[in-house]
Amino acid sequence: MFQFKKISTKFITLAVIALTIAITLTGTISYFTAKSSIIKKLKTSDLIQIASLKASNIDSRIARAIETSNLLANDPTILRWFSEAETNYLLGELVKQKLDNSITSSEYTYAFAADRNTLNYWKNNSKTSIYLDEANPNNAWFYKTIKTEKKTQININSDSKNDTYVFINVLMGDIKKPIGVAGVSIRFNQVAKEFMTTNPEYDARVWLIDNKGKIKITTDVSNINENIGKYTSMEIERSILSDPSKVSVLEYENEKGIIDIVHVPLEVNDWGVVYEVPRS
Repeated sequence: MFQFKKISTKFITLAVIALTIAITLTGTISYFTAKSSIIKKLKTSDLIQIASLKASNIDSRIARAIETSNLLANDPTILRWFSEAETNYLLGELVKQKLDNSITSSEYTYAFAADRNTLNYWKNNSKTSIYLDEANPNNAWFYKTIKTEKKTQININSDSKNDTYVFINVLMGDIKKPIGVAGVSIRFNQVAKEFMTTNPEYDARVWLIDNKGKIKITTDVSNINENIGKYTSMEIERSILSDPSKVSVLEYENEKGIIDIVHVPLEVNDWGVVYEVPRS
């Protein structure tokens, strides 16, 4: 009898120890799982907020330039002068004055209006026009824009000096049969600098991409016009491009471990901000 009680006591003791270990392990695992989940959620929320702020900054600057470009493209005086093949001298003087007055900010490098019929390109602070010879590769933008049937087009270029410019081209008149193109160019250096600023503590990376996944603004100029998938993963690129109009919360893995990455679309066009940070 005594022996039986002894065995029973040992069994109960072992059972209690096993249950205690099981509860402790379960609690520990649950704690770390919950902690990881909360950290990921908070981090993702922060990433979306940061990317949204960067997108908003770009949106506001480009929106003002689009507004100015639309004013020029829809200006009755310019439209009439172009429709009359620039034959009215007084109208021409008014057009030149309007181009000069449209430069309301030091960010603008120039304002222009290009006539499809005469192929004359007029810009502010210029008494004479430039002829848009189709044989000149530098004029390809005009002939390409005319054929797009898209009212407003935005282009970003960065040169070897790390100068970044945004060009707004707006079709004049009927988009299927435009009589010209008008718009502005803005120096985007300060905006690009602010956009590319990240906290080095988090080893973050940021890009502005177009609707085809091509990089338009990044810290390394040599990466311009490369696909975002080259610097993240092709799966990430496909996920973003499957619906570039929505906010995407994604992750992938590289030599740094798991990477949390978000995509936030711009409002002014179908481009977007991609922002990533290693999870660890």
